Amino acid sequence: DEMTEGWSGADIERLARDVRRLVRPEKRTPTMADVESTLPERTEFSPELLRRIAIHEAGHVLVASDIGIEEICEVRIQRYRSASVQGQPVSGGQTVFQPSTGLITKSAFESMIARTFGGMEAEAALLGEMSNGSGGGPSSDLSKATELATSMVAALGMDEHLVTEGFDHPNDLKKLRASNPLIWHRVDSVLQAQRTRARSIVDRRKPHLLALAAALVEKGKLDGSEVQALLQDVAENMRRSLAAEWEP
Repeated sequence: DEMTEGWSGADIERLARDVRRLVRPEKRTPTMADVESTLPERTEFSPELLRRIAIHEAGHVLVASDIGIEEICEVRIQRYRSASVQGQPVSGGQTVFQPSTGLITKSAFESMIARTFGGMEAEAALLGEMSNGSGGGPSSDLSKATELATSMVAALGMDEHLVTEGFDHPNDLKKLRASNPLIWHRVDSVLQAQRTRARSIVDRRKPHLLALAAALVEKGKLDGSEVQALLQDVAENMRRSLAAEWEP
């Protein structure tokens, strides 16, 4: 539903509790009007911001598709900004991938990190600079990439050093980076390499990136099959254009 677009399961549960609390004194069944009165106020994203959000999500999709290691289930963007029930702003977009069911190799870890950088590098390539949409909390792109890279070099032996540190909680990885400068630099080296990889893909496939972003602005949501069909259409149009240029 558009009213709760981008909310988590916890947000929905909290909204339900708030609605029940509202009607409890009157001992009646909640109505849609009760739900709407409990929802926080929404404001529509400006066209400029909506396009930036679309470019960001298109970057994730494009890098993942180019690498070919993860199946894209869906990508969507929101047209409205609303505070979540917790009072925090919700994300402007989301790309969903099919979860891995087997063992994860070193190259798969690196590809996931590169895909995570796709959004910020797409913004930089098409708009001149990245925004704060990639950083911030523990669920941000940069935090996810950092946790993956730390797991690789500090716990899984996936770089030139084999000494590892076991961890039971994500906070353990954060403590490792803070207490061990060598691990910090090893993690940053992985991140820099995959950021460069993501930017190379984005620069090489700008027509595909622009087409994905335009489709997201128009439709709001694309499933995996629609993404692949669109990318194939762009590639075919580019091939025909190039062939036409070489015709005598």
